[in-house]
Amino acid sequence: MIIAACLSACGEADEASLDDSAAVEEIDTSEDDTVIEEPESEFEKGEAVPETTERLRSVGITDDVVQQLAEVGQVNNYGLSIEQPMTEFEKQGLAIGQMMNCQDVNAGDRT
Repeated sequence: MIIAACLSACGEADEASLDDSAAVEEIDTSEDDTVIEEPESEFEKGEAVPETTERLRSVGITDDVVQQLAEVGQVNNYGLSIEQPMTEFEKQGLAIGQMMNCQDVNAGDRT
């Protein structure tokens, strides 16, 4: 039912008229060779995110549970790479995903 709703919403968006006559302005970037270095995010570092740690703890998911879930996930190839172990960031993502699945089941949104 959810898939049908998404597909019908997508279909409505596809049926909307598109104005191909609008001119697209080109931006000349040939003279601008400036490289802006963004600070490394938690994802790039692979570190745990404190806000996510607190969210998990607030529902009773301890760091030990996150580690145990990650161990099972790694053995079953749930990581982003089979050759490398999951980072703390990826472990948290797996735990958050499973937490959300459990919440959906408890709410009756998923079986």
